[in-house]
Amino acid sequence: MLIDDFDRLEPLQSFRLLNILSTNDNETGTGENKFGFDKIIIVCDINNLRDCFVHINGTNKAFNGYIDKFYSTEIFRFDIRNDLVKVINILFSQINMPPDVRSEFFERYLDIIQVMINCGEINVRTITKIQEAHIEIIPTKTLDDFHKTCDYAGLLFLVLKKMFVDDYEVSNAISACSIQEPLSPYRKNFTAINEVLCLLYPSITEKQQHELLIYDNKYTFNIQKTAYYSYWKLVAVNGVTDYYALTFPVFHLLDRIKYQYLNIPKSYE
Repeated sequence: MLIDDFDRLEPLQSFRLLNILSTNDNETGTGENKFGFDKIIIVCDINNLRDCFVHINGTNKAFNGYIDKFYSTEIFRFDIRNDLVKVINILFSQINMPPDVRSEFFERYLDIIQVMINCGEINVRTITKIQEAHIEIIPTKTLDDFHKTCDYAGLLFLVLKKMFVDDYEVSNAISACSIQEPLSPYRKNFTAINEVLCLLYPSITEKQQHELLIYDNKYTFNIQKTAYYSYWKLVAVNGVTDYYALTFPVFHLLDRIKYQYLNIPKSYE
């Protein structure tokens, strides 16, 4: 017997059913399952089941000792996050947006989406919602005949809003990633970091050095200004200047700028 979506049952009912199904010996003492099943397979999100346990008992300290009575050897953990990351380009190719915009979007924000997958905030169900969605590209601003710019940070939030139920869920996902992955490689995210910093600090545009203190770490930036835009370049973290070793709290920035794109109050956390 296979029971799917077991974690969607009422919390009390799910644990009552576990107790019933775990009574293996029938009254004749033959060792057979009293219901006549050779195998019982329960499919669920173990984290959701743990949350139900906490909801009922107020703590998760005894969960492992409780749940291990209901499986024979070990819990099989079905995890396709690595495979999902590998095919993300293919899945997103079905998004209705111009190829050049999609290419630039991936260059800036692909690593961020991959982190959200690894953190479990983006899964197969959320991605399939985006495949057939219509994305209205934020108008491109022409600077001159050669320089064009687009609000790719806004496009990221627009894509995320298509994946999740509402703006609050997008906010929760970003906050969760900020906790699980507090630091990301700077070299993979430098374009996105620069864009968000320019949005957060539009008045800091002159050529100068600027320092940000985040999580008790000091991030030193050189700010360059061209005729068309400003650029933030991270040069040191707590005095360390090795470019390949530099890390930055990317999701901390997204957590700060999300209020510009999500319809949620700033008091919401």
